[in-house]
Amino acid sequence: MRTRGGHRDLPTVHISAQSQRQIQGSRSATLHKESIRLLFFFHNHTSTSIQKSDQDKDQDQTGHQHTTTRNVMTLDRFHSSDVHINEDLDFSSLVSNPVLLKGLTESGYQRPSPIQLKTIPMGRLGLDMIAQAKSGTGKTVVFSVIAIETVLSQLPKDILANNTSSSGSGLKSQQQQQHPRAVIIAPTREIAVQIQDVIVNILQGGLNKVITCVAMIGGMPIQKDKENLKRCSIVVGTPGRVLSLVETGHLDTSNVRLFVMDEADKLMEDLYRDDVFKICKGLGPKKQVMAFSATYDDDLLAHLDKLVKNPVYVMLTNGTPELEGVLQFYKTVNLSQEQQASSVFMRQTYLMEAKFAELEGIFTHTPFYQAIVFLNHTRRATDLVKFLARRGWPAMHIASGISQVERLAVMEKARKFELRVLVCSDLIARGIDIDRVNLVVNMDLPRDPETYLHRIGRTGRYGTTGLAVSIVDDTELKTIEILKNDFSISLNELSANDKTYSDLSQQSKNRHHERPLQAAGDTGYGRKGRGG
Repeated sequence: MRTRGGHRDLPTVHISAQSQRQIQGSRSATLHKESIRLLFFFHNHTSTSIQKSDQDKDQDQTGHQHTTTRNVMTLDRFHSSDVHINEDLDFSSLVSNPVLLKGLTESGYQRPSPIQLKTIPMGRLGLDMIAQAKSGTGKTVVFSVIAIETVLSQLPKDILANNTSSSGSGLKSQQQQQHPRAVIIAPTREIAVQIQDVIVNILQGGLNKVITCVAMIGGMPIQKDKENLKRCSIVVGTPGRVLSLVETGHLDTSNVRLFVMDEADKLMEDLYRDDVFKICKGLGPKKQVMAFSATYDDDLLAHLDKLVKNPVYVMLTNGTPELEGVLQFYKTVNLSQEQQASSVFMRQTYLMEAKFAELEGIFTHTPFYQAIVFLNHTRRATDLVKFLARRGWPAMHIASGISQVERLAVMEKARKFELRVLVCSDLIARGIDIDRVNLVVNMDLPRDPETYLHRIGRTGRYGTTGLAVSIVDDTELKTIEILKNDFSISLNELSANDKTYSDLSQQSKNRHHERPLQAAGDTGYGRKGRGG
């Protein structure tokens, strides 16, 4: 794993000579002159941080509820040093369409993060881009804004002039005649739906009258996707479902001008790469290609080189791959000599019981809002959920073996704060943003360091603080040393002499300037309270 772009020794922002010529010869001089000015103006801007808060619900035309995640500036809280913004800048400096700006503001996106400052202007130039930033720093908003602006640039001016009218006359027929202008690919169904939620919420500012965004994922009826494609401007989906719609002719790619790969490192793995290449190659030569990921290595960049042309490289990592606001610890559980001498099956049973008991101790002594618990083996998830329920910690689990409808329902409960503890495999280890999660527990260490970083990145997002604890046995200590020494990950052991997890968690609470949750479903913050 490399954190600065693998084999290339790249600056934070690198624009090739060919890309600069593209800028100078662009078809939209006014837009690109503005974007060039913004690009160099924002290049070295840093300041205070952003904080997410407040959740509202909206409904799109299909009846799906969308949780609006607020991205509100709060200057009275501690924020980690790796997420900064300039408090004097807002999104009006990045976007020119007033209705788009209204949608961003009403969705709570008031102050852009560093990755948004440095990539949105270049995205508006139409350049291919490979961008790297830590999990939880605002990459989704980047390509959401660029996708919306791509569609806007293709719409007739009279349609845009009418889209803020109260009557909306003439706009319905325009939606029905739309063809997809942007395709966004994500490795999991949950990430795809989350991206759709972000875009739909931004469109609620008024652009939903002329732009539609639909998630197309496996596990859901494909006939519904075929109907939605008749009036769809932005397609968000997983590789398999999107490729199926392309190959059957239902997804018309002739007008697509933007192709986005979210979690690009995952999409370039063997499981997805061929499908992604087929989709991208079938889009034609006029497309803009953008790739986003928290980690890049030589192999990933080599694959992406085949899809992009003279790309801009944006690498924002501060030299450390993990979020600085996440306090990371591990706790070792030990078996008795008698237990160690038992059969393999019984030894694993004893070990699981010991880890379950340690998890109960963490929950009992640690003030937290919401927690995600990761396991390597999904078959243990049901046992853990039952164990927690018996001890007064209602939980639900999500895994690939559960139907897509059930998975979406569980995620919706978590986002609406109707669920305190979420137990899962690595299905949601990356890309998923649940606002109140401030505790992550690894019941097993993942099989690779990248997955570890993605797991703990479910907390400490947007410059906030969070707590990550890994419960390990003696066979996993070697992996701990690899994480600490080979990948410079800050992990400290919790010994029997440590007072309680509460002391550690209180560090985060004090730096947050927030109080702990009193009871599940009773936050003390009201409907608009962040709670974590």
